[in-house]
Amino acid sequence: ATAHALGAKVFANDVRDAVREQVQSLGAEFVPVDADGIAGEGSGGYATEMDDAFLAAQLATYARVIPDMDIVVATALIPNRTAPVLIPADVVQSMRRGSVVVDLAASAGGNCSLSRPDQTCFSINGVAIIGETNYPSTMAQQASEMLGHNFVALLDTLGGAADFGGDCWDDVVIRPATVARQGQILWPPPPMPAQPSPQALPAPLAPPAPEMPEQVHWLIRWLGDHQHEIAMGLGACLLLGLGITVDLPEQEVTHLGYFALSLLIGHFTVAGVTPALHTPLIAVTNAISGIIVVGGMLQLSGPILS
Repeated sequence: ATAHALGAKVFANDVRDAVREQVQSLGAEFVPVDADGIAGEGSGGYATEMDDAFLAAQLATYARVIPDMDIVVATALIPNRTAPVLIPADVVQSMRRGSVVVDLAASAGGNCSLSRPDQTCFSINGVAIIGETNYPSTMAQQASEMLGHNFVALLDTLGGAADFGGDCWDDVVIRPATVARQGQILWPPPPMPAQPSPQALPAPLAPPAPEMPEQVHWLIRWLGDHQHEIAMGLGACLLLGLGITVDLPEQEVTHLGYFALSLLIGHFTVAGVTPALHTPLIAVTNAISGIIVVGGMLQLSGPILS
């Protein structure tokens, strides 16, 4: 949610099908794995270990998506198991120089084959792989706030101060966390019911599209290959038409020329900047735009006191 609020394009994936709605509710785009009818959720809401067919489809999906990412955060963990390797070395080699892989599963072996516990290493093509294993100690304030929020939510689930306990002991969250109550040992908890696997719905058959003549296909290809020339030609015709039909003073024509040049310079400046820097860049360009507006008002109207 924070990355999305800063203007980043966020993608997320999880083997649990129920996570799709959570990802989309935070403004991110869910990346599905090309494998139907798999929920991937085990007891207690944790991910379960998948079979080889799903793992192969998952690796193929990541190999297709990861090369376009600047930052990859890997969090795949399975209780009491070694973390699955989801980012092999060849996928790291396909990433751009300066990209970052944050492996939060480094303490359990790592989701990236190049991860080293408690180390930050670099691949041959300049990709940084961060394998820290003790983030709570480096972010004490955030860790304390998250733990405090969890405790408050737990107490609210138990009924709060007004009705503590009550009928809340059989809650799906409280029951597995209860070890003893009123002198009675309640551990281990009863097994959670298995989640039913979603049934894959057949894709609706789209009506066949009418075939277009070959001349139309040729025209579309020609327009796509010459879009820049067409845009420049239309712009030149527009400027020529304005020059012929509109009687503008020479000073205003000069200002229009400056305006057109500023648009070109601004376009190529922003287009050449890494997308991760667009937010601070826009903040600076807004300030510069304000200065330009004031300067234009002075040029057109004389001194500011007039």
